[in-house]
Amino acid sequence: MSSKEKLRKRFLQMPADFTFEEMCSLLAGFGYVLENKGTTSGSRIRFRKDVGIYIDIHRPHPGNTMRQWMMKAVYNHLKNNNLI
Repeated sequence: MSSKEKLRKRFLQMPADFTFEEMCSLLAGFGYVLENKGTTSGSRIRFRKDVGIYIDIHRPHPGNTMRQWMMKAVYNHLKNNNLI
């Protein structure tokens, strides 16, 4: 099993300790690119795949662990776009 497959399997288990770096790696494996939404965007970031296909989430702070609502939003987006 490759590291990408292991990361996908871990993500699908919705662990409470999934990090932002793991999310970046996971989405990069699906072809998404991390974009900053501008100088005044604060912690809001966008992962873009194609025109009109993107995920907007908040960079977790003060820690590095993804919140469950963000994980569910990413899961729903990937499922709705037939990626998982």
